[in-house]
Amino acid sequence: MRLTKQIMFEAQSDAEALEIARQKLGRDAVILSSQVVKKGGFLGLFRKRSLLVTAGILEEDEPQGVQAKQERLIAFQQLLEAQKRSSADKLELSEKAKSGEIPALLEGIKEIRSILTRIENQKVQRSSDEPPQEKSPFYQQLLSAGVESRLAQKLLKDYEASGAQDAIQWLSGYIRVIGGDFASALGGRRVMFIGPTGVGKTTTIAKLAAIHSLWERRKVLLLTADTYRIAAVEQLRTYARILGIPIEVIFEPKDYDDVLARHGDAEVVFLDVAGRSQRDDRHLEEYERAHDAFKPDAVHLVLQANVAYPVIVDVVRRMSKIPISCAIFTKLDEAMTYGVLLNFCLEFGRPISFLTTGQNVPSDIEVAEPSRIAKLVMGVERFGSV
Repeated sequence: MRLTKQIMFEAQSDAEALEIARQKLGRDAVILSSQVVKKGGFLGLFRKRSLLVTAGILEEDEPQGVQAKQERLIAFQQLLEAQKRSSADKLELSEKAKSGEIPALLEGIKEIRSILTRIENQKVQRSSDEPPQEKSPFYQQLLSAGVESRLAQKLLKDYEASGAQDAIQWLSGYIRVIGGDFASALGGRRVMFIGPTGVGKTTTIAKLAAIHSLWERRKVLLLTADTYRIAAVEQLRTYARILGIPIEVIFEPKDYDDVLARHGDAEVVFLDVAGRSQRDDRHLEEYERAHDAFKPDAVHLVLQANVAYPVIVDVVRRMSKIPISCAIFTKLDEAMTYGVLLNFCLEFGRPISFLTTGQNVPSDIEVAEPSRIAKLVMGVERFGSV
């Protein structure tokens, strides 16, 4: 796969960007990246928003063997990096947030989360009639990791009653995973991915598609039902083109049977659906219809690890209208602590399938392992720089 032509231009929307790209380059044009820019205005006010778009044409080189895999991987990771650089500007923010400084806003959110965590932990400590657990390093580490205090107290009681010497090995027994390798962790042939907007669902699907097509040598089929965002379909289409795998767009539930029949030789089928707010009941019904028509072997709920645990609770409970098989946790390299992973396992009793961090494949996505998660929670290991 090589980039034969590349252009840059401005557009007012994703749809207009795709139209301009195809006018200038033809039907095979793909959007490589887009970034929100603001121009004009007076004293920083009344600035107009537009998209700075990079588009191009990708062509097959037909290289062989290892060289083919390496070239596809390089092109794939370059695209992931480009998407990551522009993703922050493509978030749906309120008008108030849009007019402010994004870095300052993110820092403020991070500081507020830290303050709320400290206040909650202080409230738990003050309200406890019997505080001997405060002297336990095991209990304190759980709290520091963001484990809910009620869950940490239960774990401490069980841990002390067990007489176990190795806390990490003991804690691993409370953590469920779905498989020991990339194939078994999928949970079957037909795999559906759901989750809120902005959690990295489409990028995670692309990473798994790369691993199964390039490393596992399996026939992968990508399906996308995210027809609300043209850019999302084009993004996944570009990934598929680089990886050399087929992709089909699903417009209505009745399309599934025909598409799956035409690709009967596919060994793995990944379905990407539009990211939805867990509070949007009308659109969650679309998840249910897609699930009933696709009949997946496994449903992976994609969650980001760098959010407050009450947000995760709300997402899981509201999206449980769809039978969730397991969870994928993303953005662990952006998380300060990892207690949310243990909270999820203990509170909902569902396994974790994959953990993801950056843009490198396969090093930045891994199959979830109980001991690995226990070490993260206990502070023995972490992602990113210390």
